[in-house]
Amino acid sequence: MSAVANPIGDVAGDVALHKLDTNVEWTGRAAEAYKAIVPAQADALTGLKDLALQIRTSLNSLANALDAFKLALYVAITVFIVGVVGAIVGAGAAIGAIVTGASVAIGLITTAITAVNSYMDVIETEQTALTQKIHDVGGTWSRSDRDLSDGSISDGDGSDWRVNR
Repeated sequence: MSAVANPIGDVAGDVALHKLDTNVEWTGRAAEAYKAIVPAQADALTGLKDLALQIRTSLNSLANALDAFKLALYVAITVFIVGVVGAIVGAGAAIGAIVTGASVAIGLITTAITAVNSYMDVIETEQTALTQKIHDVGGTWSRSDRDLSDGSISDGDGSDWRVNR
């Protein structure tokens, strides 16, 4: 998500009103409307960057939970194998050693599944909140109530853009 967040952050910095030529080169109603909307759009881009970073954090948490689960399964399998090998070597108590190894392995697997389930509940809640934030982006993007599509400088109506001299 840094591949998304960093470029968005760069664009947000570039959209800052003090960095735009429009701020000093043009006048008129359309220019004023444009100047009024730019700060809110720069803030929205910064919000998108923050959202992308939140998504990255949530996905990292998910990856870490899956890694922890995988490690717990490896430990459980290893404990079981050690128990079986111990049973083979000490043939007298073979069944007891296998049952003990199996019960320890089952306990470890159960603990791992419970932990991963808990992680997944937290991550699911994060993902639901992030999905809502992503959905809300389209409804919160600041738009001017003025007609900015009239970029003409010479048609004589009140929205003309005029060059500052």
